[in-house]
Amino acid sequence: MTELELRPLGKSKVQVTSLGLGTVPLSGFNADVSYDEFEATILAGYSSGIRYFDCAPMYGFGKSEHYLGHALRANKLRQNVVVSTKVGRILKPASRTKKLETVYGIDWIDPLPFLDAYDYTYDGVMRAFEDSQQRLGLDYIDILLVHDVGRAWHGDQSEFYWDQLRASGYKALDELRSSGAVSAIGLGVNETDSVVGVAREFQIDCSLIAGRYTLLN
Repeated sequence: MTELELRPLGKSKVQVTSLGLGTVPLSGFNADVSYDEFEATILAGYSSGIRYFDCAPMYGFGKSEHYLGHALRANKLRQNVVVSTKVGRILKPASRTKKLETVYGIDWIDPLPFLDAYDYTYDGVMRAFEDSQQRLGLDYIDILLVHDVGRAWHGDQSEFYWDQLRASGYKALDELRSSGAVSAIGLGVNETDSVVGVAREFQIDCSLIAGRYTLLN
């Protein structure tokens, strides 16, 4: 089995492998992926030395969390890996069919029957965290990231959501970290400007920037 370098995550006690595996492509992102294929990919990554796996409520509208949690439990891997998921969206039931309309420019294939609603408030962060725990089937989550709070996603509405995070959302994140329910908190976005802004205002441990090779863009 391959071993990858472990790297400390900021000032937290979390260590992640130099490569991680994100689950958005495995959750119906423009392609139909069965649970068996999802699990096989996770196991192949694990055999290659990967010990960090990322998911989010948005990915397949809950599918990535359900699938990842089950794969880790079924193969008794939980104690050996680091898991991150995200807050900022709450999933609400919606009637859906297998052939979907495009959502966010993404043709989700066979997602779970939910739609998401943005909420970066204290209550929204706590609700999203608890819902993710249930979907994953985990009593704790290693890394909790604020998802898509920047201008690249929200445009002119971005300040409204920033204000939610400032007013109360960050307090929820800090409480979860202090209580040990999560080991590290951070940001999961698509641009560096948001990372710089959050780092100036809040004590975060890490950032995940999607679709970029380096923080320099």
